Amino acid sequence: MTDTAKIESIGERLHKARLKKKVSIDEAYKDIKIHPKVLLALEEDRYEEFLSSIYIKAFLKTYCRYLELDAHKIIADYEALNPRKSTEGQRQKFDIGSDDQHAQAAGQGGETLMSSVRRWLVPGLGAAAVVIAAVLVIFFAVKAAGRIKFTRKTPVKTAANAVSGAEIPSGRSLALEEAEPLKLIIKAKGSVWMQIRADGEIIFQNVLKKGSVEVYTAQKKFQLWIGKGELVELTLNGHSLGSPGNGTLKSLLITHEGLHTSST
Repeated sequence: MTDTAKIESIGERLHKARLKKKVSIDEAYKDIKIHPKVLLALEEDRYEEFLSSIYIKAFLKTYCRYLELDAHKIIADYEALNPRKSTEGQRQKFDIGSDDQHAQAAGQGGETLMSSVRRWLVPGLGAAAVVIAAVLVIFFAVKAAGRIKFTRKTPVKTAANAVSGAEIPSGRSLALEEAEPLKLIIKAKGSVWMQIRADGEIIFQNVLKKGSVEVYTAQKKFQLWIGKGELVELTLNGHSLGSPGNGTLKSLLITHEGLHTSST
C-alpha cells in the first residue's frame, strides 16, 4: 500500500476519482443507478448505514469500475478495516470475488447500467411499447371490473391475487425497526417493465433485463408498478417476499411492515 493510500480513506479515494472524472453525484447516479444517498455514504465512509457488508462491497465494486479504480484493491482495504463484517459477508450466498455474481448483486450484468441501457434503448423501444400498451389494457380492464381494496392489517393481496382469490404466501408481513433503512433486492426472472419509487422519488423506470438483480435503498417506503408481477422476486432486508403476484401490479407499497397494496 502506498503512502497516499495509507493517508486517504476509501471514501476520499472515491471522491477524488469522481472529481477527476468530472461528474457530479447525480450524474453518477444516472449512469450506474446507485442512489445518490448511497454514493455519498460511500464517499464519506459512513458504512454503518448499510445492513450488511455484502451490499457495501457490491456498491464499492460497481462504483470503482465506474470511476476506473482498482475494485479488488479497494475491497481488500475495506475487508482489512472491517474483518468482522467481512467474515459475516462471506457466509452469505454472494461471493465478492466472483465477477458474475457480484455484477448481478450490483444490478449491472457484467457492465455498467448506462452501457446496458444504451445497448437496449434502440432495439428495445418496440418491445417496451408493446409492454406498456399491454399494461394499460390490463389496468383499464381491471379498473372496469371493480377493484378490491384491503386494509394494511388484513392479509396482503396483490391486484392479481385478489381477483383469483389466491392467498398471499407467508413472509409478506414484517415488523422491522422504523430506524432501520430499507434494502430492497429485485431479481428479474424475465424482462419486465417496472417503475420504482424510493421515499416518493422515481429511481427506476425502464425494462429490467432478465437475470439482472437490482439493489435499492430507502428510509421509509418503496412504491412499485410492475408489468408482470410473476417475473419478479423481492427480498427486503434479508427477508424474502417472493413474487408479488401475477399480471400487472400497480401501487404496490413496501414499508417496514412488509408488502401492501396502496390506495394511491
